Amino acid sequence: MSEQILPTVLLLNGLFMYQPAELTPLAPLGAALRAEGFRVIIDNHRQTQTWHSDEEPVAVVGHSRGGWQAFVFQRRQYESGRFVP
Repeated sequence: MSEQILPTVLLLNGLFMYQPAELTPLAPLGAALRAEGFRVIIDNHRQTQTWHSDEEPVAVVGHSRGGWQAFVFQRRQYESGRFVP
């Protein structure tokens, strides 16, 4: 049986941007998703403004200020004609 590779989830933290990812509110969610086989990117430094990847996330989750970042990220994806999860 082949191993299924699950899609990428982008987690955007709020104003905890200067703390290590494992100390932020989205860390437990990231750990749980990784345990289920998802590829998880946790962004603490608002790099979604310049984030580039050939692998586009299928889910974007934001906490606090990260919720606004998630909205802006999705809007930029849509405006550039890229996949919008």
